[in-house]
Amino acid sequence: MRCLVLTHQYPKKEDLYRSGFVHQRVKEYKKKNLNTEVWVLDNKKTKVEKYIFEGVTVYEGNQEDFLKVINKSNSDISSILVHFLLKPIILCLNNLKIDIPVLVWVHLYEASSWHRRMYEFNRLGFIKVIKSNIQQLREFKRFNENTKLNVTYIFVSNWIKKIAEKDIKTKFKNYRIIHNYINEELFSYSVKDEEKRKKILSIRTFQSKKYANDISAKVIKILSKSEEFKDMQFDIYGKGKYFKKIQKELSAYPNVTLYNKFLTQKEIATLQNNYGIFLCPTRQDSQGVSMCEAMASGLVPVSSNNTAIPEFVENKRSGLLGNNSKEIAESIRFLYNNPKKFTTLSYGASKHIRKQCGYTATVQREIDLIIDTCKFNI
Repeated sequence: MRCLVLTHQYPKKEDLYRSGFVHQRVKEYKKKNLNTEVWVLDNKKTKVEKYIFEGVTVYEGNQEDFLKVINKSNSDISSILVHFLLKPIILCLNNLKIDIPVLVWVHLYEASSWHRRMYEFNRLGFIKVIKSNIQQLREFKRFNENTKLNVTYIFVSNWIKKIAEKDIKTKFKNYRIIHNYINEELFSYSVKDEEKRKKILSIRTFQSKKYANDISAKVIKILSKSEEFKDMQFDIYGKGKYFKKIQKELSAYPNVTLYNKFLTQKEIATLQNNYGIFLCPTRQDSQGVSMCEAMASGLVPVSSNNTAIPEFVENKRSGLLGNNSKEIAESIRFLYNNPKKFTTLSYGASKHIRKQCGYTATVQREIDLIIDTCKFNI
């Protein structure tokens, strides 16, 4: 059995943040002897390029080269695993000449309307974003309702399934809800000392307002007016076009440090051992993978009460949720002033997310699904 992941991006040495959650799956598939390779669809490529990333074979090539591999009569590929059903990928699938199972993971931006991203409206070229999004959703709807392929959809949360059906104006009949996998061994739990509640970590890309680094900055400014603030430490990691702006806003606070860098999964897991709170407000998330990783390590998530976040954080049981900057700041103050509650929430966060997003609940279900769909094709 040979599976081919079809996607638009994948981690590589010079860009570690390109759909790392897809890579985590693939590594686990391979551990279970599920022969899995990756094809990154890039129609600008004039020839197929190959690289190895942490033991995974990755090909980068255009649609024509992809179809040559898939459609050849002696192809041994048993299933195609799609992450992000974008228009170019839809065109590829529409040109398949063989009957092969296709599993499609639905994450967020490829299946939701532009009006849910109004926080980026002032961005230059947003009109192009609107046009592209309308075309994308139209192609998605046409594919879902007309394809003859054996397609199974996997949604990473109930929220994104509901949003996708509403925005695309379609219904998905053959689907599963399977969350993104959180590596329990890498993000291992250790009991958090009460002092760790004073150390707050944030790891977010600064490339989009979706990740709400500006809200984190507002939270810190609100907290700076409190007596507890001087005893807190904030470390913020990430890269992107908004980094310098946020760094300037927070430069007056000696207990706030921003690091303009990306981190590997191993570096993140090691770093998390030094902190007790994970500050991760958001404007929109279909899961919040970095938040879930932090929870697995025992950090208490302090996040926004919106989109899919409440599916993964039980407010006051496995984390704290706020509706605005003031409520999020108050959550951090609450943890500071209630050390026993902090340790209880730390344990609750890890226990909850391991059950919900650990190996058995995610990867094992995906592997079983891949094998089951392939059986019908034998």
